[in-house]
Amino acid sequence: MQKSDEVTRIVCHQANPITSHYDLLWADVRRGDRGNYSIQSTLRKIQENYFRLFGGVNPEDIIAAVDGAANLTCRSLLSWVNDGSHFAQDDLYHAIDDDMVERYLRVFRLVFDETGHRAHCRVYAL
Repeated sequence: MQKSDEVTRIVCHQANPITSHYDLLWADVRRGDRGNYSIQSTLRKIQENYFRLFGGVNPEDIIAAVDGAANLTCRSLLSWVNDGSHFAQDDLYHAIDDDMVERYLRVFRLVFDETGHRAHCRVYAL
């Protein structure tokens, strides 16, 4: 419903216009034009909310669930998302290119696969 000029109107929507902050985080990950600098914070918030708060899974358990060469990338991913969102880096410039972001997004998806939470991961286009 919308109200303007003392007139109330019912407005129809194709999809539910009400969403949660968590759903908006996943929508940011799926966007093709997402910012390479903000993705660190977005991935950290998803990882913290889903694994730590909802699931009680700590980062070391996540890393242990991923085998092979992806294990090192997973460790790097978790370090990268926490570093990029918890520290002010005003004096430093670090280029975050599309290839780096895509590599981390693939491992982020792998984390959901390897920890048995594939159905929750909302970015299977990667």
